[in-house]
Amino acid sequence: DSYFSLNYCTGKSTDILLQFGMEVLTYILFETNSSPIKKAAVESGLCTDLEGWFDNSTYQMTLSIVGKKCRYEDREKFKKLITDVLKETAEKGIEKDLCRSAINYLEFVLREADFGYKPKGLAYGMRMMYGWLNGKNPIESIKMWDYFEVLREGIENGYFENLIKEYILNNSHSSFTV
Repeated sequence: DSYFSLNYCTGKSTDILLQFGMEVLTYILFETNSSPIKKAAVESGLCTDLEGWFDNSTYQMTLSIVGKKCRYEDREKFKKLITDVLKETAEKGIEKDLCRSAINYLEFVLREADFGYKPKGLAYGMRMMYGWLNGKNPIESIKMWDYFEVLREGIENGYFENLIKEYILNNSHSSFTV
């Protein structure tokens, strides 16, 4: 069995709107039973499970699409399937209810401020540090509530579909690993 990983550089962590947009997009594409990429990959039989990992903890944010328990000889089929489904999703549009639920979920998680094993203050401090270390006012990194209305408006104006096009499909800063 092999693991396949498609990886994309997705902008700078100092862009808070992009950071939240990519978090919502990752949830939409990979974390629910209705997620188009996860559903297509598992139903195809090319992998037993698929995950999307978005990392905003460094200056250069990354998105990884990881197929689990794949057959090595299916690597080109896997890449083609993911690309084809992403193209179709960007062209046809993402289901608006799926976008709304993803934004609501992110907002709920942030309002709950349950960071698992991390105390709330430490989690906020780390979020502030990411911006501060990269030349941004640390307070700007925790002004999260300013962005939710913009994300909701993005449902209607193709914001999430454009993220797919710009940061995944048309992204030359990417890799594929087996």
